[in-house]
Amino acid sequence: MKETPDATDIASAAMDFACLIVAGGRSSRMGEDKITATVGADRVLDRVLAACAPAPVTVAGPPHLAAVLPAGGVLVREDPPFGGPVAGLRAAVAALPQGVPVVAVLAGDQPFVDAAALAELRAALTAEPGADAAAYVTDDGVLQFLCSVWRAPALRAQLASARDSMRSVYAGARVVQVPDQRAVSADIDTPEDLATARERITTAGEDAPHRHTH
Repeated sequence: MKETPDATDIASAAMDFACLIVAGGRSSRMGEDKITATVGADRVLDRVLAACAPAPVTVAGPPHLAAVLPAGGVLVREDPPFGGPVAGLRAAVAALPQGVPVVAVLAGDQPFVDAAALAELRAALTAEPGADAAAYVTDDGVLQFLCSVWRAPALRAQLASARDSMRSVYAGARVVQVPDQRAVSADIDTPEDLATARERITTAGEDAPHRHTH
């Protein structure tokens, strides 16, 4: 498997797909920065970034995350700082080149999202030409707002009328719901979530390092 994208990969990806990662939370329930906590051999954010390669990436989050971005990655700050995921998403979308037609919307604390997941969401969106987005839904019916793929014009339109909740971003949008059979959308909000993620990776033998190019 090719770990480092070549110039052709990057040019192709830049034309048709990009990833927006919301990573501006305070981690108030964690006692440490959940984005840079390690799961397996990598920081949580490194695993999300690896899933996105070779697509261009924009991360909405605090300044210290600049040190972990891949080459060409863009860091933006939500307004106000720690203003929530919608503020982060607005900042990321504002930095997105106008010509990119499809974008992934991800959280920075999802250590199990991978390239196969993004491919599945993109395929689901492509299969429904009238849809605005494709998003994972959990076994208990929870739509994962921050594990989705959008048509960029639709996302911009939804953000223009949204309030401060991700639910409002989705209000009225035509969303393909994709069963999250591998639980790739699982995120980390508490120390217990982090312990569970580490155990899951150890049990599954998934502790080989993810790679992205700085």
